[in-house]
Amino acid sequence: MNEDLIDSDQPPEDDVSFSKIFLINLIIMLTYSILLRALVGFGAKGEAVVLGFGIFMILAVGAHFIIGLIVGFIWRFHSNAKFRSQGNYQLITSIFMLIIGFGTCLGGISI
Repeated sequence: MNEDLIDSDQPPEDDVSFSKIFLINLIIMLTYSILLRALVGFGAKGEAVVLGFGIFMILAVGAHFIIGLIVGFIWRFHSNAKFRSQGNYQLITSIFMLIIGFGTCLGGISI
């Protein structure tokens, strides 16, 4: 048997794809969304509680977006080609996290 055919089925271990970076960012967003909701109170009602959650969520999503942009630009201008592609993925993912985070914020306020 040809060993090249057997080894070609396995992806390289150091390859980080767009889906992995997106999934990591999504898990981070889910984690801080649940933590913020738990801090505010899951069953709590009232205008102040809803506004408090909305403001904290906007700040968290904004910080997540800015950190993602910074990491993306650092990776983008790195000398290694692997990091450059990961930087592009991180920049695109940051934009998606901003859109998803804005929807999460509005959804949390309306609940």
